[in-house]
Amino acid sequence: MGKKLIIGLCVGVVIIVLAVFSALSFKVDSSEDESEVIRDSVSTLASTPVLSPASTTPKTINYQKYNIDYMNDDIKNILVRQAGATGKTAFYLPPTGYINVSRGTKYGVAFLIQNVNPKVPEGNEFVYNFDVDPSSVGDCGVSADVAQSWIERGWTSSGMIAGQWREDWNEWHDAMTIYFAFPSDVEPCTVKYNFVITKDGVAYDLKTVEFNLI
Repeated sequence: MGKKLIIGLCVGVVIIVLAVFSALSFKVDSSEDESEVIRDSVSTLASTPVLSPASTTPKTINYQKYNIDYMNDDIKNILVRQAGATGKTAFYLPPTGYINVSRGTKYGVAFLIQNVNPKVPEGNEFVYNFDVDPSSVGDCGVSADVAQSWIERGWTSSGMIAGQWREDWNEWHDAMTIYFAFPSDVEPCTVKYNFVITKDGVAYDLKTVEFNLI
């Protein structure tokens, strides 16, 4: 009996030792597995690109806002600020730089001419013309002469810009509009008009007004 008891105890101790060793091994393995999972997760997060916020849709431009029949003080003040102290000309145009306009409608463009470095007190003589760019009318299906005739008024003018032509008037600029009438039977197209201005017979400034007829 004594020997069997000793053998039984030995076997029991061996079983307990093996059980403890297995438990420790499982814990170590589990810890290693958890560490591996954490490392993989951190690596995945680090490699995941950060998405930028979706870009906002640009606001629709109201082209009719810039359709000016006759000059008024509000638009004139905008153009004066736009020209600043040294700007030769300023146009009241949408931020696109071009104008979308429906065929069969009329459209007025406001602009300002400023006499920079004027003769004092008499001022200077300015002459301006709006002429269609012949290379831009091909898709419209008309000749340059026909496209030129779409200017209803204001395509040319001449006169002095002086700041002291009366005692209470000291502005060295002039503000006005050019008015277009586009026919309804023209093809959808882009047409450009070149604004050429001289000061005392010398080239002063050049701008282009562009319409998309839709």
